[in-house]
This record gives sequence, C-alpha cells and structure tokens, in this order.
Amino acid sequence: MKLAHSTLKTLGAVAFAAGIFAFSPSVSRADNAEAADRAFEMAEKYAGMGFYMAPSKEGKAGNGVTLEFEVPVNRGLDYVFVVAGDKYCQDVDVWIEAEETGNTLVKDTRRISNALAGVRWRADYNGVGNVVVHFARCSGPSSRAAVVGRRGTANNPEDGAAVPGRAEPAGGNAPAK
Repeated sequence: MKLAHSTLKTLGAVAFAAGIFAFSPSVSRADNAEAADRAFEMAEKYAGMGFYMAPSKEGKAGNGVTLEFEVPVNRGLDYVFVVAGDKYCQDVDVWIEAEETGNTLVKDTRRISNALAGVRWRADYNGVGNVVVHFARCSGPSSRAAVVGRRGTANNPEDGAAVPGRAEPAGGNAPAK
C-alpha cells in the first residue's frame, strides 16, 4: 500500500508540473506573426525607396537579451536593418559595428515603447557589418523579426558585377567600340 501511495503522489506531482507548463502564459504569449507584420510594415517605406528587402531572422527574445547578426556589405551600397518586437516587447535597440575595427557606424537606441528600431547606412568598406540587437524592455518572452535591405549595385567588375552605364557585366559578350 505504501508503494501505491508513493506512486500516486509522484504521478500527481508530474501531472501538476505538466499542467503548470501547459497553461503558463509566458510559454504561449510570444507572437511571431505580429512581430513579422510589424517589421515588414516598417520595411515597406524602404522598399518604396528602392531597397531590396529580405527577411533576416525571426525568433523569441526576452528582457536584456542581446543578439548579433552578420550582414555582408559592399563599399558604396546603402543598407537598412529594421527589427520589430510583438506587443510584449516595449523597447528594442539596434546598432551596426564595423567588423574590422569594432567601431559603431550607426545606431538607434531611442527610448521608445513601440518595440521598433531601424538603421540605415552606406558601407564605406567591403566585408561584414555586425548588427547588434538589444531587447531593452520586455514583459517576459516575446517574438522578434528582423528585415535587412540593400540598394545599389556593387562596382566590382572582377566579381561579374554590373558596371553603371552598362547593360551587362564588364568582360561579357558586349560588342567592342
């Protein structure tokens, strides 16, 4: 009888823990779709300005979490990086650091409560830009979505890039003048 009582007690504890986990508001609160919609709404204005926009990252984050992304950059091209949180995220910051020097190129650390942040910059080097996203204030786990955009054409004929004023890359089958 003692074994049956012990087993029932253990099963009761497991069922209680499973119930707490299943009904925990922090597990089911984060809304990826809301964060993505907000990020693309913000990115829409940049698409209208000629930026090619592409989703970068989606996921969950919480208060005080810092994430880093790498964005390949080419000198002379314009870039934009926007990030949005869902309704459970109040403040998000974003800044770009040069990979080689670690210097901050541009940042958006305004203390606002709409969980939207974005930066726009023109790369002055070829390489990688490190994007740092910091979730300054969140009321528990929240969703986040980031969108990156690029505008312009790389001027590097050795890589087969189009040269301004030409219809095709240099060294192609264009007739000689």
